[in-house]
Amino acid sequence: MNPGWNLGNTLDVIPTEGSWNNPPVDFSTFDVVKAACFKSIRLPEFIIEAINAAGSFNSQRVATLVGPGESVSHPEYFATPTNMPNPYAIQFHYYSPYDFIFGAWGKTWWGATADKTSLLSDLSTISAAFPNIPLLIGEWSATPVTTETAA
Repeated sequence: MNPGWNLGNTLDVIPTEGSWNNPPVDFSTFDVVKAACFKSIRLPEFIIEAINAAGSFNSQRVATLVGPGESVSHPEYFATPTNMPNPYAIQFHYYSPYDFIFGAWGKTWWGATADKTSLLSDLSTISAAFPNIPLLIGEWSATPVTTETAA
């Protein structure tokens, strides 16, 4: 599924698809994405019914689902679907440790034992909450503006 392209927010925006100044989505949009070598596209949840109704192998496509806030820290916010015909994966956001990711308080490096322990703890929590379900980090970041280059 890597690399992936996120169309989801474009179609979820209110009041119209163009509200974030993106061009309208049409068939050529997907041709451009494919030509750029993306292997997956994140679509809004409401579109799964339309995909499955199109036939072919669409009902076998993996759908990535999220819970409110998409937080690795709160997997209890996700309600396991009871009527999901597609195979699915859980997507979450991971912005940790906050002071490194956002360069807060001058911390511009990562890799101490405490950092690694925190990462393993977070991933263990979400893995334990969803055994046998693929997990996908949908958003993460470390801004190059505030991080130091490797020595």
